Formats: sequence, C-alpha cells, structure tokens
Amino acid sequence: MSMTTTDSYVDRLGAGALTAGREVRVAAVTGAAVLGGFSLMQVALALGAPWGKHVWGGRSETEVLPAGLRFAGGVGAVVLGWSAAVVLARAGVIGRAPLAGRHLRRATWAIAGYLGLNTVGNLASKSPVERGLFAPATAVAAGATALVARRAPAAA
Repeated sequence: MSMTTTDSYVDRLGAGALTAGREVRVAAVTGAAVLGGFSLMQVALALGAPWGKHVWGGRSETEVLPAGLRFAGGVGAVVLGWSAAVVLARAGVIGRAPLAGRHLRRATWAIAGYLGLNTVGNLASKSPVERGLFAPATAVAAGATALVARRAPAAA
C-alpha cells in the first residue's frame, strides 16, 4: 500500500499537526469574520446608518451618529479591516501580510488585547445591544485571535 503525500506528512509530524493547523485557521477565520463584520458596521455607521443609540457606549442621543463619531467610525472600519487581514496572515490563511512577517505575532497579540478590552467596554455599556450582542462577539474574537497569536507557526 503506497503512502500519499498527506500520509507522509502526518507520519513525519504526527496526527496532531494537521488538527492544530486546522484549529488555527478556523480560529483565524472566526476572528477575522467578527472583525470584518464590525468593520462593515462601522462603514454603515459612517455613511449614516440609524444605529447611533446602540453603539459607542450608548452615548448618542440620535439614531444617526454626529459627524465626529461618523468620522471615527470610518477610521475604525479601516483599522478593523486591517486587523482582520493581520489575523488571517498570521495563520497563513492569506499569503500577503499587511505588515512585515516578523511583526505579525505581536500585532496579533495586540489585536487580541484590544478585543478583550473592547469586550469589557461592551459589557459596561448603557446599550443593551453592546452588552448582549457585541460583548459575546468580541469575546469570541478575542479568544480566537489569541489562539492564532499563540499557536500559529512562526513562519506564518
């Protein structure tokens, strides 16, 4: 019975090697999906979506955010999109990294930390949407991103 390339790979590295790689990729896609979703939401808010009372700590009294928060949302959309790309690059899901490879691990840890702090902020918010929906989403993304930061191979 002949070995396939995959069988040979598993024999050399052990059965856990493929599973760990898959777990890291799934975590990266999960974290990036949450970051991407929040990025799209920030774009919508910047363009005037009527969700102002549900974001930014529930501080806005109006449905459409004031100009300053809309601008901040636009900047946030770019940062969140960039962060999603960093997480995907760290896990090797995408080939082109948005920054030098040697900085991916630290950047991914910083993103995980940011998401953890964001979870705390969401839990402290006056907005029930931030507490009930955004907090769990950012908590999952923080955990997934931390897994990617910790377990992705150094070359990824």
